[in-house]
Amino acid sequence: RVAVHPGEYPHTIPRATIRRQGSIQSQEGRESMRSMRDEQAPLLDEASPREAEDSTHRLDSNTSVNATGGANANVAMPPPRKVPLTWRLNMLVGRKNKDLGRRHFPTNVASYDTSSYPHNEVNNRRYSLLTFLPVALVNQFRFSFFNVYFLLVAVSQFVPALQVGFIFIYFAPLAFVVGLSLAKEAFDDIKRWIQDRKINSEVYEHLKPDGTVELVAARDIKIGMLLRVHSGQRIPADLALLWTSESNGACFVRTDQLDGETDWKLRYPTKATRDMRPEQIACHRINVECEPPSKAIDKFEGRVFCAGHDAEGLNVNNALWCSCTVASGNVIGAVVYTGVDTRSAMNMEQAPPKRGLIDAELNWISLLCFLLLMALSVLLVVQQFQIANLSIGRAIINFSRFQILLSSIIPISMRVNLDVARLWYAFVIFIDKTALPGVVVRNTNIPEELGRLSYLFSD
Repeated sequence: RVAVHPGEYPHTIPRATIRRQGSIQSQEGRESMRSMRDEQAPLLDEASPREAEDSTHRLDSNTSVNATGGANANVAMPPPRKVPLTWRLNMLVGRKNKDLGRRHFPTNVASYDTSSYPHNEVNNRRYSLLTFLPVALVNQFRFSFFNVYFLLVAVSQFVPALQVGFIFIYFAPLAFVVGLSLAKEAFDDIKRWIQDRKINSEVYEHLKPDGTVELVAARDIKIGMLLRVHSGQRIPADLALLWTSESNGACFVRTDQLDGETDWKLRYPTKATRDMRPEQIACHRINVECEPPSKAIDKFEGRVFCAGHDAEGLNVNNALWCSCTVASGNVIGAVVYTGVDTRSAMNMEQAPPKRGLIDAELNWISLLCFLLLMALSVLLVVQQFQIANLSIGRAIINFSRFQILLSSIIPISMRVNLDVARLWYAFVIFIDKTALPGVVVRNTNIPEELGRLSYLFSD
């Protein structure tokens, strides 16, 4: 029989120090680790028939258990995941796909096809180059009675019977107001793009199978990679914890950016890899099987298959979620979810454009002004109807013309003044480094709302 006992390794690897540039100082360690994956083959073991009958059982279709109870060292590589064409198209445009069942993949195998998994790129922008103009324009007329009213007034000038002046006179103010609002929206979205680019360009250490260290950007992280995350670093993807540098074999993480809780959470590495050295983990044969992506941040279920060890279950105590921060020690984890499949992305929903209370109040004020305008137009038409005995058709035309002539009752400049004031508020808050050090204005649509605060509750 071919078998390997739990905890036994065919080779004893000398301690080797991995430099940040990715080289191993010990030549003996480099040669041993290069041959470990190839020579980590099972040893011949004379197991008794009774032992084999009592202890042989099946862990997985690709991992069997021998007579001694140890997992077969020949952990087979699972086949690449097959996905339909529509699934790949949705992934290209950033849309979430339906679950394809449990995922099973190897760690640290460069030749493994990971194209069926989403890219690990953060994207918090509201618009793209193609969608900015149509979507932003719709939002301008969707939330503002000002813009809708003046658009109708401007369009009415194309009707000869209603024309009371040059078309330019009515379109120019509206174009200026909408253009200023669009520029403000573009400014906010560019700031989001800059922040996303900063996050996507963060550098992390990838442990390669030959024991070297490669620096990779967060956007280039793929399923199955082994990442080393240092204390204070943001976790770039959902990881299964394999190793920690802490002497007690555990580590703390901060999850305040994920669930708002400021208490540190304790996480534990898998038993099969917690006592290994980083270079041993990098060249070890490890497969991971886990549940489909979900929103549950307090639940995780999976298994890890490590050469020379029994299959081991994974739970939330072995998981490091994306956007959390390592609070103690350094950790090594296998990437299990990336991009839109991470817990933080699954719980993130596209919020509607933020509008302050003053926007709603201005809409009500403009509506009252519109009702006053309607009342004045009716009075003028009634007076004309009594004096000149107008026809019904002519009275309707005159009513519309009076509405256009009196449209200045609704001050379009009020909207411009509000947008300019908001930009000024945001600028003053940003440059006030003495009173508010480190403050960042993330949305210029609601800075005036700070003036409405009476009480601030905080933990």
